[in-house]
Amino acid sequence: MSVSNDRSPRDSAGTNPDSDAAPSTAEILDVQLQSQNRWTSLTRLRARIAYAHASPRLLVERALSSLGIGWNSPRSVLELGFGHGHVLFSFGKHVGIHGVELSPIALEAARRRVSRSGHRNHSFKLAKEDGCLLDYPSGAFDVVISSHTLEHSADDCLALSEIERVLSPGGHLVLVVPIDDKHSAARISPNSRRHPDFPESTYHVWLFNGATIEHLLKEARFEEVRVQEKDRVQSARRRWPKWKQVCHAVLYALAPSIVERIAERGARRRGDPYSQVLAVATKRHPEAPR
Repeated sequence: MSVSNDRSPRDSAGTNPDSDAAPSTAEILDVQLQSQNRWTSLTRLRARIAYAHASPRLLVERALSSLGIGWNSPRSVLELGFGHGHVLFSFGKHVGIHGVELSPIALEAARRRVSRSGHRNHSFKLAKEDGCLLDYPSGAFDVVISSHTLEHSADDCLALSEIERVLSPGGHLVLVVPIDDKHSAARISPNSRRHPDFPESTYHVWLFNGATIEHLLKEARFEEVRVQEKDRVQSARRRWPKWKQVCHAVLYALAPSIVERIAERGARRRGDPYSQVLAVATKRHPEAPR
């Protein structure tokens, strides 16, 4: 899912700015669809520059490696909010690739791409009306990937419960969510997790950090939950001028490991906060005790 924060989501959705009530599921989906209508080449280029050092593919690859899973290992994979398809189309041609998206543009792009990629087992679907329920049978996937999508969902608990349902026993979830450094305290209750700036100035419905995600995954009955707060560099990059961001993206493309180590060392020395949570979790086998 590719989202831009260039203008007020509330203005786009037409919701009441004076209301203190939590937005309805329909209002949340309307806001997110407004963001997806701006899924353009310029948006993709901006995202490439802004997140070069912490691309979804790189984070997912590291997470899969920690689980002993390669790009050719799974039988079937589901990615939620697959966006440009950088992660999903990295899997081998014999792997079943499946994706859910809010953006019809992303959906059509994936369908065109799969005709050239050689993947025979595939499906790409628009998100259902509630934005959380998945139109797939229980136990259908070995791996589910959700990168920067959970914070946009109308109901984060329901979304995780659905992911747990469609995973096969022993299957793995790879989850990446952002940390808002303005609201970085652990938040457990739904009211405290709701982003105070949605939908006035952000498309993020929920606030997360490592402790919050660990709690939610365990509540959703996952086991072997491992959570890391990562990526200090992005917090620093927000303060950089555009020319410096572009230079960093170019250098990272040429020598990613070296540039990453240097930038991370500087961010750590300055005490910059982490900006992302990377979590992996496993669906328990039916015979496993709860």
